[in-house]
Amino acid sequence: MTDSTFTNNKAINGGGGAIYGVRTVSKSTFKNNQATKDYGGAISSVGTVSKSTFTNNKAIKSNGGAIAYVGTVSGSTFTNNKAKDYGGAIYNRNSLKITDSKFNKNIAGKEYYAITSLKKVTKKNVKITPKDGTKVKK
Repeated sequence: MTDSTFTNNKAINGGGGAIYGVRTVSKSTFKNNQATKDYGGAISSVGTVSKSTFTNNKAIKSNGGAIAYVGTVSGSTFTNNKAKDYGGAIYNRNSLKITDSKFNKNIAGKEYYAITSLKKVTKKNVKITPKDGTKVKK
């Protein structure tokens, strides 16, 4: 999926407010999407995300304010995404690679944890504000 815009979508019974299950997302915008009961305010289950923007997406009762379950993220920006529990911007169960991306004011629960992963997160040229690091859940 390339050059797409998803605004004000809502997943009522599942995850992925805008998209559930896709291989690649590139040069796309996700704004004000919600997953009301499950993971991924904008996307649940994606292989690769590149050059995309995620703003004000929410996982109302779960994890991954913008994305839940992703393998690689590059050249993307995440701003003001929120998750009830873990991963204000991204929640992941497997290893995750993030390059050339920015995270600003993503909230998980009551803390500023932009990224929560159950396994290793590899980051290169990644800026997270406020500086909260990456929470690895054990």
